[in-house]
Amino acid sequence: MRGWALLLGVLVAFSVVSASGFAADQIYVAMGGSSNLFYDSGSSVTVYGKDISNGGQLAINDSVTRFKSVLTNQDLTTQLAAGSLTDAAGQIYYYTQNITLNSNKRIEYGTSGGDLSLATTYLNIGSSAYDPLYTYRLSFNTPLNVSNPNVINKKLTILGSDYIIGPTSYYTTSLQQLVLYGSSLVLTLSGNQTRQVTVEGSEYSVGLLGVLSPTRAVISVNGNPQSIEKSVPSIISGLSVYVEDIYYINTTDQTQNSVKLDLNSKHLQ
Repeated sequence: MRGWALLLGVLVAFSVVSASGFAADQIYVAMGGSSNLFYDSGSSVTVYGKDISNGGQLAINDSVTRFKSVLTNQDLTTQLAAGSLTDAAGQIYYYTQNITLNSNKRIEYGTSGGDLSLATTYLNIGSSAYDPLYTYRLSFNTPLNVSNPNVINKKLTILGSDYIIGPTSYYTTSLQQLVLYGSSLVLTLSGNQTRQVTVEGSEYSVGLLGVLSPTRAVISVNGNPQSIEKSVPSIISGLSVYVEDIYYINTTDQTQNSVKLDLNSKHLQ
């Protein structure tokens, strides 16, 4: 198929990849009425559950930007909330978020270039990664140097989910890379402590066997121990484990040491 979504009388979610790498599975177009070329019952565009059509109607050949082209925290107070990041030196970076819809994406009527045996109404979202349905942007009020160690493991909230800046992020005049890690569950463990956790429906036994240094700890998942380094993603017994921080206090009494883990970590780059 060519990346179209059938919209005849039902609410359909369609998933594509935006320029930023996020899936657009929370943007919908709802169309009502009969199979006439123009819909007398009206149509709407919904983003993260927010109707941005303001009671208007979409017709054939209308762009998804007919009612609104840029969404801000005034439209989506949670997903696009403004935020701030405080680095290890105490400097505060403020940021905003927005989503820009692509005016090239339109309601069409036809067979989608022969993909369908019968003509119908659909949203043509295309198939090129260089022509996305929408573009997400996060903008800082002052430049953030991701090569600065003071910002490593500091948190950003993106589209309502928390991410931390990974240590392999860098910025030079010729090369730039931002690596972000998120998680399904954040867990803090003391030395010799084991906890039972549920991650996306699966049960795991996660324990801290010991802290070897300020940058390395031995983590056990379902009885399988592994020495892993701080800020380096690892997989133990099928579970993604990211050591966000290590608190190394005592070299002999492991119960005084602890770690902060991000389990089932998500990776954006």
